[in-house]
Amino acid sequence: MNIFDKKNKCIGGMLGSAIGDALGWPYERVNKNLNKLSSSDNLFVEWLRKSTKPYWHNETILAGEYSDDTQLTLAITRSLLSNNWQRHFREKELPFWLKYERGGGNSLLKSAKMYSKHMTPWQTKICAQDYFQSGGNGGVMRILPHVILNHSLKNLDSLIDEVITDVFITHGHPRAILGATCYAFSLNYLLNKASVLEYGELPKVIIEHVECWSKYLILKQEEIINKYCIYDYYKEWQKTKESMIKGLSYIEKSLKKALLIEDNEILENLGCFGKENGAGDVTILASIYYASKYANNPLLGLKSPALSVGIDTDTIASITGGLLGMLHGTNWIPLELKKIQDYHYIVNLSSLLFDDNRNKNINQYMESELFQLQSPLGLLRLVDTNTVTSGKHLISINKWKSLGGQTIYIKTINKNIEKKNKSIVFDSNTINDLINQASLKNINARDFMILINGILYDKNISVLKQKYDINDTLLKIIMQCIK
Repeated sequence: MNIFDKKNKCIGGMLGSAIGDALGWPYERVNKNLNKLSSSDNLFVEWLRKSTKPYWHNETILAGEYSDDTQLTLAITRSLLSNNWQRHFREKELPFWLKYERGGGNSLLKSAKMYSKHMTPWQTKICAQDYFQSGGNGGVMRILPHVILNHSLKNLDSLIDEVITDVFITHGHPRAILGATCYAFSLNYLLNKASVLEYGELPKVIIEHVECWSKYLILKQEEIINKYCIYDYYKEWQKTKESMIKGLSYIEKSLKKALLIEDNEILENLGCFGKENGAGDVTILASIYYASKYANNPLLGLKSPALSVGIDTDTIASITGGLLGMLHGTNWIPLELKKIQDYHYIVNLSSLLFDDNRNKNINQYMESELFQLQSPLGLLRLVDTNTVTSGKHLISINKWKSLGGQTIYIKTINKNIEKKNKSIVFDSNTINDLINQASLKNINARDFMILINGILYDKNISVLKQKYDINDTLLKIIMQCIK
């Protein structure tokens, strides 16, 4: 396949973004990961996440599953396939996302909750103060679909305007908006790049075209800004722009040192380890650095930010993956990483968004997938349920899959449910079956009793299987003995 084929590049960008997200998510906040992961864990890993919603509990994240970065990228993609993408995203996707979100940031969650109540994030002056201080990367991470939809544009003003409109739905600070417009420009440049990317070329080009991606195109938002924003918005915009140019210049100069540069030193100077960690402008600068340094080795380019504990690993790896995927297409993706959650759904949705005959195809897609009664994802079917405990509560983690192939998890809670009295009875035949199970030979009597107790009281079965290294056959024998 021609690596300069635009459709292949767009699919590569979407897959690279999702893969980076899944690689980096276990390392995003190590205090939420109950597994001990070392730097040698460089591909997809299964891990145990400490979750607080709806109550404290432990949740198993399967290898290759992605977080809110990819969830919202797919939500924007579906929105762009609708008749009114802004309304669809605000009124359907964001409210429903609250039911299945994984790892969403505060600004995103606040905005989604406001839209679920048919309000805007700037509805009151108090809300507006938080909104106009929100400069996080929750807006940056989801804008790749806009670039795919507008892949044939020659004038980028309409693309930049569309991206600003998107980010403004949830984030009000220029750091979020300029981070997103810079990302959009970078993606578009790499999409149209029909030759090898030279070392240090990307930051240089972004600086040279700064007026393209940093235009003050906020006429649609000006009335809201003038009414609710308490600081000089234009002045803050210019300040953020100048800071980003300074950061890009620093990256360009650092890359000239080639093998002498240390990633952590660059990231430290860009603000990735400090209080600015997670800001939209900081995130895109770090991603541009990684994509530039590892332009000839995209797999290493994703692993490096994903494993850099202390930075915003999932989002920086996701955006880096978007950039490298848009540069290289799909040929660089190894078989192991094609096990990314919802691989075929991502490919199909990306292809549909790119298609120049999308009007005809969208109608067919909408008839089968979108705007059905159950969800903005289309019809859903329940494929699995896992029950975990939280104090006196039982939390059901329900795994749903849409007809198109997207997987989501929705949690339901049963409050103050007393555990039913259960017992386990082993007859002679069952005992013989257990004796013949090889996986039981490595479990001592004490651990076996703990295992039985966990099964009786609805502990996380997948965690028990991993901890005691038991197979499905042994588990089935034990489950059949519960009365």
